[in-house]
Amino acid sequence: MYTVMLLAVATICGAQDKPNQDRAEKVKRSADVTQKAADGAAPADAQESAEARERAAKAERAERLNDMRRRAEVIQISRLRSGEPVATKLIEEPLLRFNDTARFDLDGTVWGWGEGRPAALMELYPKSDPPGVWVYVFTSLSAGPLDAKVAIGAQRWNWAPKTAGFVAQNFPEAPPPADKPALRLRQMKELARRLTAHEFWDPDNSRFELRLLAQPVHRYQDNAAGVADAAIFLLAHGTNPEVVAVIEATGDEPARHWQCAFMRLGHAEMHVEIDGKEVWRKERLGPTSLQDPYWLTVSYAPQ
Repeated sequence: MYTVMLLAVATICGAQDKPNQDRAEKVKRSADVTQKAADGAAPADAQESAEARERAAKAERAERLNDMRRRAEVIQISRLRSGEPVATKLIEEPLLRFNDTARFDLDGTVWGWGEGRPAALMELYPKSDPPGVWVYVFTSLSAGPLDAKVAIGAQRWNWAPKTAGFVAQNFPEAPPPADKPALRLRQMKELARRLTAHEFWDPDNSRFELRLLAQPVHRYQDNAAGVADAAIFLLAHGTNPEVVAVIEATGDEPARHWQCAFMRLGHAEMHVEIDGKEVWRKERLGPTSLQDPYWLTVSYAPQ
């Protein structure tokens, strides 16, 4: 009888515990579903957040390019012919877009003016440190004087280099220029690969090797200057251009040959070699003058 009573009690208790067990299982299943949903939502939310950041970065980059374009469009550069200014046109698209985070150059462009051999190039970029600072770097590619009206906000300058920026030298041990444009482009790239360069700059006047950007940033003919074909290459710190290297096929047949010229896009002490032999050197600069073929100015002014 006692055993029967125990069995009866156990049966009653078991019957009473079953609803509790059912509720516990439902709660557990619900928690499992919620966790699975959270596990799925977290990557999706992270992806959406990353995509939103990417869209915002692209929009900011596009607006910065528009700002740089507006700054370039208000600059007027003229060649001087018989003492009279002859206006050049801005090349519509930047020749290069670059950055140099190691030197706090946030996002930069290189612009050119003029048909044939450009009269001048300008490197333009905002500094990330300190913010709000814009750097304008001009270098002449002209064999004669220039006259440029530079407007930055309400500020006005007249950059008027009196001496040539373009000083040519024969490219040593170069083959005759080919007849076909495609073959000449290949030749110019092969000649450019023979260039090496380095500079001395901060900190502590350290040595930095410059690298050749493999593709030319601009190609042209200039019949008035006797140039059948030419390309502009850049030697850079990362992608930040420091030296302009121009390679031209010049002269009439059968005496047509390759020549080269180098221009600076920075204040550093610069060295260029061909096949390891130095062919061009510029000392480190202090302040520059509006009469120099290379001129740099810094501005806080909005455009």
